Amino acid sequence: MPVPLWSLSSHGHRWDGVQRPDTAANATAFGRSSNQYGPGAYPQVRCALLAECGSHAVVGLSINRYDVSEVHGAHRLLEQVGPDMLVLVDAGITSGGFF
Repeated sequence: MPVPLWSLSSHGHRWDGVQRPDTAANATAFGRSSNQYGPGAYPQVRCALLAECGSHAVVGLSINRYDVSEVHGAHRLLEQVGPDMLVLVDAGITSGGFF
């Protein structure tokens, strides 16, 4: 008899200053983007999520500084993946050596 798999997806996301005020402490803790014109307006957090496909419930979360890629965050979620889980990932994750 086949064993049903729990369908999950991995997704990277960047949250900007809506959740974090522009303070020196937040900039030090989380970092911020920059370009040729200078630093970004707000500290930013980069997250990798492991979500259940049907309900969209977040079952795993890796919160990192802005300068940590979503691929590294996704690697931190691997310890939460079990043998009864089917994880769907986007192209950016697979190009980072996820498998």
